[in-house]
Amino acid sequence: MEPQNAPQKSPKTIKRLTIGINVVIQVIVFAAIAVMINYVSFRHFKRWDFTRNQKYALAPLTKNLLASLKKPVKAVVFFPSAQGISQDVGSLLREYEYASDRKISVEIVDPYRNLLRAKELSEKYKFGSTDNIVILDYEGKSKFVNAMDMAEMDTSRAMFGQPPTVRAFKGEEAITSAILEITEDRQNKAYFLAGHGEPVPSAQELTALKTFV
Repeated sequence: MEPQNAPQKSPKTIKRLTIGINVVIQVIVFAAIAVMINYVSFRHFKRWDFTRNQKYALAPLTKNLLASLKKPVKAVVFFPSAQGISQDVGSLLREYEYASDRKISVEIVDPYRNLLRAKELSEKYKFGSTDNIVILDYEGKSKFVNAMDMAEMDTSRAMFGQPPTVRAFKGEEAITSAILEITEDRQNKAYFLAGHGEPVPSAQELTALKTFV
């Protein structure tokens, strides 16, 4: 008796097998491409400012200062969320955060919503709970940047009951100047005159100067 031939695979089976192999290969290729893109974008991350007037694009001077930071700087935005420039200040400081390679960390505190944190900051840095400020802290040296120093406000419609609007945003100028002041190696000095009845440096009247010197 002649041996029977081995059963042959049908064309449909071969076609399904080929399709399955192609699908698996495509999934592997797409996964490899996705991993490669994520890796490259992580290693070569770049942010672009597409706002109309590029108000958040940092100047070269600011970028050089941030790149030269040796130790972290803590920035606390102490504004009510409804305050006119709170969004601008927060967005600007995010650019500082990225440009400094995370040497600058940003915390946004709404004193009307986070009462406990607002009280902690007010007690630590000795400022009024109604102040609208950015607190910059570098190794225990602190500097306040007031909201009024970061924007020119247009109040021409106040007589019609309209809130003030931002005429010009100057946040970068004010914040960069403050960071430069607290991070420079030079120490501030205060000189006192004596012999004419002035209080001595250890007097109670002058203890408040320690906060600013």
